[in-house]
Amino acid sequence: MNQIFEFRKELNIKKIILVVVLILLIILGAIFLFSHISNKKEEKIEAEKPNKTFYDENKTISLEFPKTYGFTQYKASNNYLMELRTENNLNIFVSKNDLIENKKLIDIASSDIKTYVSEFKSSSNISEISEFEFNGKTAYTYSLHYLNSKTPYYLQVIWIEAENCYYTLDVEFPLDNLSDYTNIINDITNSFIIY
Repeated sequence: MNQIFEFRKELNIKKIILVVVLILLIILGAIFLFSHISNKKEEKIEAEKPNKTFYDENKTISLEFPKTYGFTQYKASNNYLMELRTENNLNIFVSKNDLIENKKLIDIASSDIKTYVSEFKSSSNISEISEFEFNGKTAYTYSLHYLNSKTPYYLQVIWIEAENCYYTLDVEFPLDNLSDYTNIINDITNSFIIY
């Protein structure tokens, strides 16, 4: 009789373990299903947004553009914080430079344009440096054309002074695409955020 009782006790323990395992599997399955559905909803919401926001590695700056530009973010090389490129060779490079004591931003931008002109021997249509306001701060910009492997390019450089540094945004694309990218500079200055 004791053996029958022991056998029944073992069956009950096995049943309890089986039920517990089944309940755990159901709970884990429900959690997986819920997280999968949540991820799909987030992906769908992101896909429906007309713009895409890009951040530097440390999330100290961001740029937001319409997805129609087709930007891809690359691992920033050299001294860049951010590097964005499209298939049509629209490139944006953002760098950060230390403040230079007793030097005005206009002087730094003037020196920068001279450096570009000396680097690109084939430069032309060099603009004057223009001043504009960026988030209550003075900023400067200039543009020029240059040859890159026999392809004429348009380059626009924007200098922005922040509290403890300067940000430089270089925007370049083939000159043939100038009419396609007439709004890019406005899109940049309107969406560039310093955190």
